[in-house]
Amino acid sequence: MRKRTLSMVLVMAFLFTIMPTFQSVYAGLPDTEDVVSLEDGNIARAGTITSIPPFTSGIDPYAYWPRVNDGQLPTGSSPSYAWNSWNTGGNLVWIQCTWSEPYIIDATRVMWWYDNGGVKLPLSAIVQYWNGSEFVEVTNMKDASGNPVTSVGVEGNGTLGNNRIWNGVTFDPIVTTKLRLLITEPSSPVGVGVGIGEWEIFGLGVLDDPELRSVIIVGEAKPVIGDINTYKTFVIYPNLEGVTYEWSVDNENIIRIVGDNTGETVNVEAVNVGIAKITVKMKDSNGNVLTTGTYTLTIQGENGPSFDINTSFNMDGLTPGYTLNARVDVTNNGDEDYKVIIIAALYEADKMVNVSYISKIISVGASESLSCGFKLPSDLTNHKVKVFVWDGDNLQNTNMIPLSDIVTLE
Repeated sequence: MRKRTLSMVLVMAFLFTIMPTFQSVYAGLPDTEDVVSLEDGNIARAGTITSIPPFTSGIDPYAYWPRVNDGQLPTGSSPSYAWNSWNTGGNLVWIQCTWSEPYIIDATRVMWWYDNGGVKLPLSAIVQYWNGSEFVEVTNMKDASGNPVTSVGVEGNGTLGNNRIWNGVTFDPIVTTKLRLLITEPSSPVGVGVGIGEWEIFGLGVLDDPELRSVIIVGEAKPVIGDINTYKTFVIYPNLEGVTYEWSVDNENIIRIVGDNTGETVNVEAVNVGIAKITVKMKDSNGNVLTTGTYTLTIQGENGPSFDINTSFNMDGLTPGYTLNARVDVTNNGDEDYKVIIIAALYEADKMVNVSYISKIISVGASESLSCGFKLPSDLTNHKVKVFVWDGDNLQNTNMIPLSDIVTLE
């Protein structure tokens, strides 16, 4: 049995669009100030929340992600039912909602949480979505009054649990499995963060779309030789009768279809290392092709993504006033070049107080030494350093896939 060092990643690609833009609004902003349920269109309730800085046992418990989509607004002076990034380092953070299947989304709104001390209103918040290969900004964004904007609103009418201002925006409908807020924090005082009382996202499941728009394929984009993976097509259409599907591949020396090729799903076997494409055609009852989609696969060798990773420090234990250097030696044993990011974070008890990172593309078979660090404070009571090794080239576009265990120095 071959060793797989990374879990499979479910990815999505836009494949074909009949119209250059969507012309109608699907969900839009609600007309209520109350929280909205999943049944009434708030699909954030069906998603999983993650963020940078990440939530770990070493971060303030008030940074806990699920508070932002739990359907409860903060009350009183406690940050309970809210999320915040206080004292986590840096001034650019993101928070993300991820779904297992794609949604059509055209609106979102945020109720910020702040105390005007360590947690303040943000300077800006950009809405981004996953287009199948990277995060990009939504287009034609407007506030609740219909005015063009480049950021979600950053207003509030009261600190702590007293704020009840929703900052809502609409935008051209997108089809995605990931929506992200890229938030700019104030630059002072040191350690200042931002907070969210509740984040709502409005959209529809792809099969609820009343008009034919596009074809999307969901499945493993980087299978390993010998794997047989299932790929599913989401064709956004009304209830057309007699619709049929026809799957094909462009290079049977690299991938081949196993079994039936006429359903909404198809099984594809990875045969050899290389790049190949899957194509699906949707036909009407007369056999006329309504739309066609294509999805590119990169077939990897039997090892798949695999790394040898060793972490070391320039000191045996944290030393007050000295500069800590975390060195990570990485060897890429896989079959393709890979982006790797090294993150060193300093914690004081349950709070992240400093962070440093470095990234590099590691070529196949290559070994690289990556180092990052910072000067340690004079008082190291209850301090520790954690080193993370993830995929990606910066904190804004990592998929937070861990490539090794967390290494801690105290």
